[in-house]
Amino acid sequence: MPDLYGVAASAWHNGDLAGAAAMAKLILEREPGHVGALEIVGIVLLQQGNVSAAYGALRRVAQVQALSETAQCRLAEAAQASGHSEEAFRALSRARLASPGFQPALLKLISILISEGEVSEALVLADRIVQTGSRDASVFALRGGLRRRAKPAKSSKSDYVRAHVLAPEHTGYLFQCMVAAQWSGDPNGAERLLQRYCYYYAASDPRGWEAYFDLLDHRRRRHEATRHLKRALVLEPGRAETWRRMSNAEWQSPSIGFAEIAMAVSDPSDPIAWVRVLAAMVGCSEQQDRLAQIYIRAEKAAPSAPSVRWSLAKLTHTVNQPAEAERHIRLYFQEVTAALDGRYSDARHDGGMVDFLYYLMFRGEADLCRHYVPRVNPSAGGNVEAAQRLLELRLVLQMVDAYRADAHIWQSGPRRIVSVPVWGAEYVDMWLKYGLASLFGEQNRDYWREGETVFQIFSTPEDWARLQSAPLFQQLGQQFVAKFIDVTPVLEAGMASESYKALLLSHWTSIFIARDEDADFMGLVADYIFADGSLSTLADLFEDKGKHSAFTVDFWVAMAGTGSYDLARSNDGTLSVSMREMLDIFCSHTSSRIHFNEAGPELDSIPSDPSRIYSRIPNGMRIDNLQPQLFYARPEVLRNLWSMRFPMTDNGLVDMIRAASDSFDDMEMLVDGDLFGCTVLDFDEEHRAATGYYPSRMNSTDPVQDLAAQISRSHLWSRGREWALQHPLYVTNDAKPPQSAVADEFMERVSLRLRNPAPIQSIDRMRDISLPILDAFLAEIKAPASPLQEE
Repeated sequence: MPDLYGVAASAWHNGDLAGAAAMAKLILEREPGHVGALEIVGIVLLQQGNVSAAYGALRRVAQVQALSETAQCRLAEAAQASGHSEEAFRALSRARLASPGFQPALLKLISILISEGEVSEALVLADRIVQTGSRDASVFALRGGLRRRAKPAKSSKSDYVRAHVLAPEHTGYLFQCMVAAQWSGDPNGAERLLQRYCYYYAASDPRGWEAYFDLLDHRRRRHEATRHLKRALVLEPGRAETWRRMSNAEWQSPSIGFAEIAMAVSDPSDPIAWVRVLAAMVGCSEQQDRLAQIYIRAEKAAPSAPSVRWSLAKLTHTVNQPAEAERHIRLYFQEVTAALDGRYSDARHDGGMVDFLYYLMFRGEADLCRHYVPRVNPSAGGNVEAAQRLLELRLVLQMVDAYRADAHIWQSGPRRIVSVPVWGAEYVDMWLKYGLASLFGEQNRDYWREGETVFQIFSTPEDWARLQSAPLFQQLGQQFVAKFIDVTPVLEAGMASESYKALLLSHWTSIFIARDEDADFMGLVADYIFADGSLSTLADLFEDKGKHSAFTVDFWVAMAGTGSYDLARSNDGTLSVSMREMLDIFCSHTSSRIHFNEAGPELDSIPSDPSRIYSRIPNGMRIDNLQPQLFYARPEVLRNLWSMRFPMTDNGLVDMIRAASDSFDDMEMLVDGDLFGCTVLDFDEEHRAATGYYPSRMNSTDPVQDLAAQISRSHLWSRGREWALQHPLYVTNDAKPPQSAVADEFMERVSLRLRNPAPIQSIDRMRDISLPILDAFLAEIKAPASPLQEE
C-alpha cells in the first residue's frame, strides 16, 4: 500500500492528474479510509472543477487532520465553491488556530468576508498579515483595496506604493497608486503617477491613457487631454466605449464624418449612438437625406429606450420643431411609466428612466418617485453616470425619510430650515467655535428670535454626540430646533469624493424638505464665519425688499487668522466680528488659494479653474465668482427648481434659480462689504496647495484672451454666471473706496471676449415645454386607478 500511495503522489506532483486519480481510487478500493488517497482524489476533483465531489472527500480528510492548516484550507476552498460558506468559515478558523500566521488561510478568510460584505473584518485580517512581516506585494495591494472601500483612502495609497516597490514589474500596482491618489484628494500626485505609468511603464495600456484624459478633463484641461484619448483609441481601436468618448471629446476642428464613424463603430446597435450622430450633423444641409435615414432608425428604437426618446425631444426642440418635441415628450412619459409599471418588459433601464425620477423629485412628487425608484435596475443599463445619479437619488430619499420619521411640527412663521453638514472632529470643533458662534453674535442673534428655525444637522452618530455635549451648542440650542440626520450611508456608499458628495446631498435634502414644508432654506458649511449684523441685512432683503434668493462670494481666510477672530469672542462664547474687522482679517490672512486663482493683466499665467477669480488692486482685491454659492432661498423659488442631477449649491444653481425666478430682479449677490460679510476658513491649506486641491496655473501670453478661453472651455459661461460677473466683491485694506480701475478694465475686456451666453439645454430650452406636459401627465397617473393609488 505505501508503494501505491507513493506512485499516486508522484503522479500528482508531476502533473499527471488522471494517473494520480486512478491510482488513488485503486487505493481507496482496498482501504476506503486512506487519508492520503482521499486527499489526492479531493485535490484532483477540485482542480477539475467537480467541487461537490471534492468537498465530500476533503471534508473527510479535514476531520482526520484537524490540526493541519493545509487540509483545512483545502476544505474551505471546496466548501466555499460548493456553497457551504459556513463550513468554509469554520475550516479557516481551525486553520488559524492550528497556525495563527498561516497566510493562505487568512487570505481565503478575507476572500469569504469580502464576498459577504464584511469589509472592516477583512481589513483587520489584512492588517494582521502585514504585521507578521509579509513582503508579498499582493497582500499590500489587497489591503490597499480594502482600505479604499473602508474609507481611509489616504492610507490605501501607501499600500499600493509598497506593492509597487516590492513588485515594480507589476504595472497594475502603479496604476492603483494613481487611483488611490485621486480618491484621497491628491490630483497633483495622481497626475505625476499617470505620467510615469503612461510614458515609462505601460505606454501600450489604453486604460492608462483614458485615465489620463479623465484626470485632465476633471481639472478643466480638456484641451490638453484629448490627445490622450486618441492614444487609447489607437491602442484599442475595437473598443466601443473609447469611440463613444472620442466622439464627445473636445475637437478643435469638429468633423461630422468622424462623428458618424465614431458612433457607427462604438455600437451600431445602440440607438442613442445614432441620436448623437444626428446632433453632430444638425445644420448640414447637404446631409439631409442621411439625417432623415438616421432619424427614422432612432425613432424605431425610441419606444424601448427612454434615453433615445428624451434625446429626440431635446433635438427636435433645438432645431425649432416644438410640435415634434411635444410629441416625443408625451411619449417619453407614457413609455417610461409603462415600463416602470411592468407593462413593457423590453424597455431599457437606462439614463432616461433616471431622468424621469428626477423629474418627479423636482416637481414635488417624492412619494411617486419613492414608489418607482426600486423598480429601476441599479446599474441603469451599464451607464455609470446614470447609475451614480440613481444612487444619489436613493440616498437623498433615505435622508428625507429619516427626517420625516421625526419631523418638526411647525407652530408659527416665518419658517426656516438651516442645512448644516458637519462631521469629523476638526470640522465639528471649527463650526462650534467659529461658525455657530458667529451666527449668534450680538447683532446677529436677534435674527433668530422671530419665527421658527430648524437646524438640520447632517453628521455621524459620533459627531452628533460630540455636538450635543458641547456647552455652546447646549446654550444656543434653546433658540432653534436641532434635527439630526445620519449621513453615514452617504459616506459609506462607495462614491468617489464621498465627503463632497455627502455635503451636496445634505443640502439637497434640506432644499426638498424646505420646499415641501413651505420654509426658507439656508445652506451653511462648517467653515463659514459671519460678520456681526449680516443676518439683519438678510432679513431686510427678504422681508422688506422682496428678494427670493441670495448668493455669497467666497473670500478665504487662512487658519492663521483664527487668532484674530478669537479676540472678538464674547464671554458667552459667541463671536461678534464687525464688518470692517472681518475685511481686515481677510486682508491680513488671505489663504494661499488666492494665488492659485489670481488673474490680472501683468501676470504670465491664469488659473486652470477660473470659477473664482481674484484680481489684486492697490488697496485690496476684486473678487469675481462665476460659481456663486446659493445661501438663501424662499420656498416659492424652491418649488420651481428643475434639474436632472444634484449639483453642488455653487455649481450652476445660479442658472437654476434664475430660471425658477424667471428674472434676476428677485436675486441678490451679497457683495456689499459694509452690510454683509462671510469669510471661509481654509482648513489644511498647505496640504491642499501641495496635492492640487487648488487649481493649477497655466502659462499665458495674453491673459485676457486666455482667461476668456479657459472660462468657455470650463463651461463657466451662462446667463447666470454673466450676471455674477457683473457683481464683483471689493475688499479694501484701508476702509477707502477700491482703487480698481485696472482690475475693472481687465475683467471688462475678458467679458467682452466671451460670446453672449447660449441657453442651457437642460434648464432654459426644455423646461417651458416639458414641465407643463409633465404636470398634466402627473394629474393623469395620480388618478385613483393609478398603480400608486392601488398599492
